[in-house]
Amino acid sequence: MNTDMKPVYVIARREFLDAVRNRWFFFFAILFIILDSTVSYSGIISGGDNTFLKPAVSLLNLVLILVPLIALITGANSFTGARESWELLLIQPISRKEAMLGKYIGLGVAITATILLGFISSGLILVLNIGYQEISHFLLLVLLSILLSLVFLSIASLTSIILGEKAKSIGISFMLWFWFVIIYDFVLVGLTLAIGELIVALLFLNPADIVRTTLLTSLGSAALVGPAGAVLNKTLGSLTGMIISLIALVAWLFLPLLAAIFIFERKDI
Repeated sequence: MNTDMKPVYVIARREFLDAVRNRWFFFFAILFIILDSTVSYSGIISGGDNTFLKPAVSLLNLVLILVPLIALITGANSFTGARESWELLLIQPISRKEAMLGKYIGLGVAITATILLGFISSGLILVLNIGYQEISHFLLLVLLSILLSLVFLSIASLTSIILGEKAKSIGISFMLWFWFVIIYDFVLVGLTLAIGELIVALLFLNPADIVRTTLLTSLGSAALVGPAGAVLNKTLGSLTGMIISLIALVAWLFLPLLAAIFIFERKDI
């Protein structure tokens, strides 16, 4: 089925405006900007050796905690809107695929704008203190943060379309955040000695770990990439491992979204 981009744009524009007007989204945006700037400055002050590694690790930890939470909650709140809202939208001469894509793109642009605003302030702090020599690593962090937000927005779209109720979707979103951001790494550490190099496969089952491994590998910080990342770099090499990790991250972005569209096209509203 072909997709008409004009209604997609109209829906995306409305979704973007609704998102930035929402008080919770505004709260998340301000929180991310403040914490991003504070963490950047604190990382430079505590680093002591005028390198990007310390602030990069601090920013990465902030991103891995806050960005998935923002994307999951925002997505759950939007994709499980009132039944009347979906019915009003779908009586228009648009397909369900166009409605889903419009919502996803609008929310994705809003979250991306928030991330970019946060990184503009932290980027200025980093450039003024350590110069431009690490700008490529900083831009990689920005790109990975945006991809991570889009991945978890895709996951939120899928869970929300399946569950259909806002309370359940938000509850599951918190559980998913807790699993991917906190619990999963403990499981990997526990399995490292048991399954050896097979642990690489488990790395690709967590987009947060993919982001962590990709950035820290680019920084040459082998001691911080974690057990799965260390095995990945050892078996495939750092460059090949980074490329495969990025491909896996893109797959995480598209597969849940396509599944959500597939289910939504066949679901009664």
